[in-house]
Amino acid sequence: MIKARSVAGMPSARQALLEQLRYIYHSRRWKVVVAYDEHTPGSELRVMEGDVDEVYTGSLDSADSYIERRAVELCKKSGGPRVKVATDDRTIQVVSLASGAEMMSTSSLIREIYLARRELLFQRDNSDWRTKKAFDDAQEYFID
Repeated sequence: MIKARSVAGMPSARQALLEQLRYIYHSRRWKVVVAYDEHTPGSELRVMEGDVDEVYTGSLDSADSYIERRAVELCKKSGGPRVKVATDDRTIQVVSLASGAEMMSTSSLIREIYLARRELLFQRDNSDWRTKKAFDDAQEYFID
C-alpha cells in the first residue's frame, strides 16, 4: 500500500505514479493499492484503475489511518508477512510492523520499480537483463 498526496491539478502526477506501479504488478504479481488523502464528503471511494487500486479517503479519514487499518486487516486475513507497506512515515511503519506486515521505504520501492521495469523490458526483448550492458540500456528507459 502506498500513500500519495491528492492535490487539485495533480491527475497527471497520479497517472505517472500508477504507470510506474504497474511494473510492480506485471513483474512481481503484487497487488498494489495507492491511498490518497482526498477530503470529499461521504465515505471512502475506491476506484479500480487497471492493475492498481486507488483509494480516495473521505473527509473523516486519512490515507495514513486507511493504510494502518488495511495493513492490520490484510495481515490477519493472510496470516503473516505477505503484506508489504511502502512508506517513510514512522507511525505507519510501527503499526504495520506490529500487525505483521513487511516494510519497504519509498527509496526501496523506487528501486523495486526500476528492477521490475528492467526485467520486463528485457523479457520483451529476449535479452539477459542481468548484464552490465542491459543494466545501462534500461536506465535510459526509466522515467526520473
